[in-house]
Order: sequence, then structure tokens, then C-alpha cells
Amino acid sequence: MTKKMQVKSNMIYFYFLVACLLFQNPLTCLADEKLLVVTEVWPPFRIASPDSKYGFTGIDIDILEGLERHLNLKIEIQRHPFARALEMIKTGYADLTTGVAYTDQRATFISYVPTPYYAVRPVF
Repeated sequence: MTKKMQVKSNMIYFYFLVACLLFQNPLTCLADEKLLVVTEVWPPFRIASPDSKYGFTGIDIDILEGLERHLNLKIEIQRHPFARALEMIKTGYADLTTGVAYTDQRATFISYVPTPYYAVRPVF
């Protein structure tokens, strides 16, 4: 399998897993009929682009656009510093974030997909 095919396969798997997570508790995310995504700039995954639909472009934004199309939901993306975005996820104010490295502490309030399309480890 080529690298391009593997990335596409992982993206499809990602969409499926996110859909499963969303519909596990649909009242939470469907009450407003939109998902609130909180994130920060981190090229090439999330690139500031004030003229684009979400204020961002990049790999993660392409995935979010696919979710929006496939799940027929509106997605709102807000830019917040990393620590604030994590807190918004933890407190339930936001529905989704992208590009968060796995830690046992974060796993207490974040449902990670089992097979990420890209993996990094936190340095600190």
C-alpha cells in the first residue's frame, strides 16, 4: 500500500471513529447542530488563513471539512491557546480539538482515535 493510500485509509477510519464518538452522545453535539472545534496554529496541520472559510487551512482542516460534509453538521473553529483549548475540551465547552499528543492525563477527558494519521510525543 502506498503512503498516499495509507493516509487516505487512515482519514476514512478517522471519520468513522469520530462519527461513532459523536453519536455515542448525540444530544451534546447536535443541540446546536454544530461542532465547536478549538485549536491553534501548527503548520502544516493548521495554518492561519484569515480569508478562508474557517480562518485556517491545512491537513487538519481538510479532515474537519470532510467530517462536516459526511456528518452533515456545521463546524465552527475557534483559535485558542493550547492550554485554553484543552481546558475547553475538559469542561465540555468545546466538542473537538485536533493534533493533541496522547498522555495518560489527557486521556481522562479526551477520547483519542486508536490509529492517528500522524503521531508526536510531548517533549515536556
